[in-house]
Amino acid sequence: MPYQPAFDLDLNFGQQGEEWIRTLLDSKWKCKGCGEVQGCTVEIKRERDMWHSTGNLFFEFEWNGKPSGFKATKADWWIHILTLNGDNQGALIIPVTMLRSGLRKLVSEGVARVTPGGDYNKARGVLLPLGQFYRLFK
Repeated sequence: MPYQPAFDLDLNFGQQGEEWIRTLLDSKWKCKGCGEVQGCTVEIKRERDMWHSTGNLFFEFEWNGKPSGFKATKADWWIHILTLNGDNQGALIIPVTMLRSGLRKLVSEGVARVTPGGDYNKARGVLLPLGQFYRLFK
């Protein structure tokens, strides 16, 4: 993969989130394994501070014209960590199948919308108001 501006910083930022979740799971439920919880795979994403000021979550599904994020993952579960000033504030957890179908439904209803984002707007994703997250559940 060619170097992307801030890719190394974003990778480190994401890995810190993975370690936070791993530590929580290991200490609370004695789950073991990198990226696996009781045999289920987990995709972990960290949302930077912007959610706090906009009230929106960004779920990436395409980067540079290729499937990414929730569209490309093979994981069973999606964990979306909310950070503020680099500190983890909490996390939203949802099955990937429910995330995909729920986002599709909410976009079609006009509750969420597809928008560019990320470095130089090379990503596309679904922007969902945080207060509407509960509507992803059936």
